[in-house]
Amino acid sequence: MKRREFNRLALGAGVSPLLASRAFAQGPEQSKAAPAEAPPNKINVVIKNTPRTYNQIHLPRKYVAGKRRFSIYWTWSYPWESNRDVTELDNRFSTITEVRRVAWPSYEKPEFSEQMFLQGIAGTLELFHLSTIRFQSLAEEVTGNPVAVYQRIDQAGQKLPIDDRILADTDTMMVFGLDHMVTEQEASGEEIEAIKKFLTREGSCLLLAPHHDVGVSADLNERQMEYAHHGDPLVPRQQRFGKYTRSLMKGLGVPVENRFGLRPAVLPGTNQLAPVPLCATLTFVAGSMASLHSISISTSRITR
Repeated sequence: MKRREFNRLALGAGVSPLLASRAFAQGPEQSKAAPAEAPPNKINVVIKNTPRTYNQIHLPRKYVAGKRRFSIYWTWSYPWESNRDVTELDNRFSTITEVRRVAWPSYEKPEFSEQMFLQGIAGTLELFHLSTIRFQSLAEEVTGNPVAVYQRIDQAGQKLPIDDRILADTDTMMVFGLDHMVTEQEASGEEIEAIKKFLTREGSCLLLAPHHDVGVSADLNERQMEYAHHGDPLVPRQQRFGKYTRSLMKGLGVPVENRFGLRPAVLPGTNQLAPVPLCATLTFVAGSMASLHSISISTSRITR
């Protein structure tokens, strides 16, 4: 058997990384490789379900009119967040053990046991990854393009700023600001300029989600009030997110600063969002909101 054929077979067996040259998953832009040849007929590796990959080099998606390319960017430092001291009450994610206790019995399943799932803070970070899978599947089904998922600093400590490597094959950039301020993530001038350039491209779209900032006050009673209003028992009395997205919005001239943890009204006795009353301040978009039933706002304070 030729080495080329063995590599193809090894790919199906899951051992091909042992034969490949080393490369960081989020390293510099790679030179374009020649198209792979069709596998020989005598090798028939069949994967019925699309497998999950990890630590892979992203393959650029070609532009096709009407087929939007989505990218997700988590602004956190995965190691810094997951290594936070769990004896600290504030400004950290919950552990999976805490999630299991609060949400009992929703996570009392084999797939979330200690044999199958990370039980510390890292497990909660993985829940965020898992939460986007249905969106990724639907978006790929509709557009024909896989959704690229990036992390500012990933599990292996590889840092990936937002630059042309990400933006070149992206039409909709979704930035989720889940970095605690204590981890000191901040958009660089180069990143801001790269996004400004991206936004000049026809059809480009930038979605920024800075998340909440609760418990800023030194008054413990005020912190308790904000905690109760937010309504999520897993949120600590102080949880300040979003230094990265704040710095990005400031650099882009967006006069918004995330504050508090706004909680939308729900229908009595349910967890369904209540209808939005269209008031005078919304009349300028009333035409586009004619069929809008509910809305959840996660950013509030306007700064000028």
